[in-house]
Amino acid sequence: MSEQQVPASVAQRVIIKFLTKEGVKPCEILTRLKVQYGDDTLSKTQVFDWAKKFKSGRESVENVSHNRRPTI
Repeated sequence: MSEQQVPASVAQRVIIKFLTKEGVKPCEILTRLKVQYGDDTLSKTQVFDWAKKFKSGRESVENVSHNRRPTI
């Protein structure tokens, strides 16, 4: 069976979801992610936003697709 690579951002969201359900605060989650991912860690804003979404009941770790054009 072949292994599929999970993007680092998705892997981090899984961790954020798990730790949020464990009651870990976003600032501690960020610290722990930085230890494991270093410069590839999601931003503080992203970590806090995802933690808030998961705390509010969100289940999916995938981004919601949209039809907007990217802003520059």
